[in-house]
Amino acid sequence: MNSCRFCLFVVIFFGFSPAWAQPSSQQTTTIPAGASAQKINDFLSTLRPPTSFSALENGNELQLSVPDISAQGYIDLGIKSAIPRTDAMWVMTMDNQPESGNALLSAVTLDTATAADIKLKVALYKTQYILLIARASGKYYGVYKQVKLGPSPASFKKSQTK
Repeated sequence: MNSCRFCLFVVIFFGFSPAWAQPSSQQTTTIPAGASAQKINDFLSTLRPPTSFSALENGNELQLSVPDISAQGYIDLGIKSAIPRTDAMWVMTMDNQPESGNALLSAVTLDTATAADIKLKVALYKTQYILLIARASGKYYGVYKQVKLGPSPASFKKSQTK
């Protein structure tokens, strides 16, 4: 009788695979409406190993802290990765760039033992999507967020006094 319970347990244990034991499939990041991946793909193809926007894995463990709404000018930006062995992070704009424009806003190289928690200031002058890309153990992860920009407080005051 005891051996039957053991056999039943073994069959259930090895026959059932919980969700956390399933192999993770690569999840791609989609391009939001009005954004472009052309300049991003141009940049990502220069990395080693090279990659593309559509090959980025879902960055659930990345944190991109930007204000939802801000005035034009310098914006406080926080980037953080909880992915082990993160050795590089890039902040890019997903907005359409002129032919000579550069989508790269910031690049950070890290030691893999370093906590990847960085504060930056970037200059933005129109509403756009910001993309955070992190490389960890040779894989690339991405997450993006939109920053809506209004007129700077100084330009608002000037228009009120006229």
